This record gives sequence, structure tokens and C-alpha cells, in this order.
Amino acid sequence: MSYHDYKKAMELAKNCKFYTTLDGKRQDEIDAAERILNIKFSKEIKDFYLEYGYLSFEGNEIFGIDPLDDSGILEGNSVAYALNEREQYGIQ
Repeated sequence: MSYHDYKKAMELAKNCKFYTTLDGKRQDEIDAAERILNIKFSKEIKDFYLEYGYLSFEGNEIFGIDPLDDSGILEGNSVAYALNEREQYGIQ
């Protein structure tokens, strides 16, 4: 998805039922998530985390990040979910 299409999609999402976002994340939280996962996020996902943090609409969820949460709760946390999947499937 291009950055332009991402921005358009985020504007359209505001018109959907049950549109919910959380506060955006700080840059240091995004940097920590990248380090923990050993990946670099795209411009679109960085913008999403900075501006929205999490998105839910009409039963669809786009998880946020909480790199410092070590509770083991996966719901809503892309970092915890990815680490769990890596462990479950033996992915390094």
C-alpha cells in the first residue's frame, strides 16, 4: 500500500461504525519495538503507531505496540503477538 493510499484509508476508517483509536505511541516506543523484533517498520506503520497507536472499526482490529509490556497478554499488542508466534513456530 502506498503512503497516499494508507492516508486515504485512515480517513475513510473514521466513517465506519465503532471507529476507535488510542493515543499514538512515542518514537522511543516505536524504536524499542523495532529493536525487540529486529526489524524496521515501514513509513506507513510508523506513522500509524505515532498518530493512532491502535485502530478498531466494524469488528476489525489493527493492533498497536507496547514493547515494554511483559505481561504476556497478546490482545492488542503486535510486539507480544509476534514474539509469541516466533516462539510457537520456532522462528528466530
